Amino acid sequence: MTLRRCDALEVSGMAVAAAGAAPAVRRSVERCRPLCCGAGPRGRWALPAGGGSLRLCSTRQMWNQEKKHLKKFNELMVAYRVRPTVLLPFWNVAGFVLGAGSALLGKKGAMACTVAVEESISDHYNNQIRTLVEEDPEKYKELLQIIKQFRDDEREHHDIGIEHDAEAAPAYSVLKTAIQLGCKAAIFLSERI
Repeated sequence: MTLRRCDALEVSGMAVAAAGAAPAVRRSVERCRPLCCGAGPRGRWALPAGGGSLRLCSTRQMWNQEKKHLKKFNELMVAYRVRPTVLLPFWNVAGFVLGAGSALLGKKGAMACTVAVEESISDHYNNQIRTLVEEDPEKYKELLQIIKQFRDDEREHHDIGIEHDAEAAPAYSVLKTAIQLGCKAAIFLSERI
């Protein structure tokens, strides 16, 4: 098995969408920065609500991780000689529109978008992990480590969205379902085109 177009999901669509949306999400959440950040060096640590552990302020952390994911997947596509989907320019625009549109709903809307996209990406990563393990776990050991780490990052982003009131967004369940259907459609199309 070689790396397929959608194995590099972040290049073929959804995380590019998340990365494209990140500036709008970041601007939306930065308006409430005093509510989530303040302790620690240079104000970058989130104050735990229930006495839990401290965590980097969410938006900058997510943005940096998404850029890292995109860079790594671009490298992997070259290494595995994978052609990106021809839909990539469309996904870039769609991602920005999705991010900006959800940010117009405010912080909660932006976080609802984050939860929906990150949950979809995590599910896709799990499918990719299963495929690679069934194929040849030793051969794909490095790739499996990368995908597992990125999946864990996406799960953390999901949790940050929940912690920042995603579920309180207007029509949360409808918004989440619609975004996830779009993610599934993007994955389906990216694997084929």
